[in-house]
Amino acid sequence: MKINSLDIAIKLTIERYQENTGISTQELAKKVGIKSKQVFINKACLTNFKNKFTSDQLMKIQVVTGDNTISRVMAEIFNNERGDSTVTDIVNILLSVSVDSGGAIKVVRDAIADGKVTQSELQETLDVTTKAIEKLEELQRALIDKAGIRRVA
Repeated sequence: MKINSLDIAIKLTIERYQENTGISTQELAKKVGIKSKQVFINKACLTNFKNKFTSDQLMKIQVVTGDNTISRVMAEIFNNERGDSTVTDIVNILLSVSVDSGGAIKVVRDAIADGKVTQSELQETLDVTTKAIEKLEELQRALIDKAGIRRVA
């Protein structure tokens, strides 16, 4: 087997997040739902071809890191296999919806953690929820326009 673009995207996403935040591998593993640091490291290893992240774990990595590189690469792989750009557009939007929604939930949770919401926290929560809503609207438009799905009045 050979290293593919998804393996590289996973590794880079994890490394960028750790560099930017200083979070330990053990802490990141726990946030993704993996109890063992070694299991996490093994799954993130580029030369490991047997023990891979599950799709749920990949989504959690994206939500925790706020980085949708993994989704974009998965959509590109899907596009290459299907050869259908319409489906790829929708898959890209769909995958980024979960990342944006997860990011919005994290920001809101952090804002209300101390029982008070400051003006800056309020603005940040409004910004991220607006972004998540815009992604959902973009998904709706893509389904209507590109996939030919019509709403019933």
